[in-house]
Amino acid sequence: EKQMQDVGSLTNELYIPDRWIASVQASLSHKLSLQLPGVDQGRIQYLEGYADKLFMQASNEERDKSPIYFQPNISYYTR
Repeated sequence: EKQMQDVGSLTNELYIPDRWIASVQASLSHKLSLQLPGVDQGRIQYLEGYADKLFMQASNEERDKSPIYFQPNISYYTR
């Protein structure tokens, strides 16, 4: 398990899991396209859809991939 770096240590770096980097980049490019003058509306819509797609992919990977084995313990009832 990897812990996020404490922002208070002022090293100017934060740990971001690799699966989120593309999503963050796409979201930033979409936000910049909204602020910059002269960006084509079709390009803005494309960037928004692309950012949403990458966000969904990254958020779907936020899961624990370890195997799960449940073994009910009913020995208290069968003595």
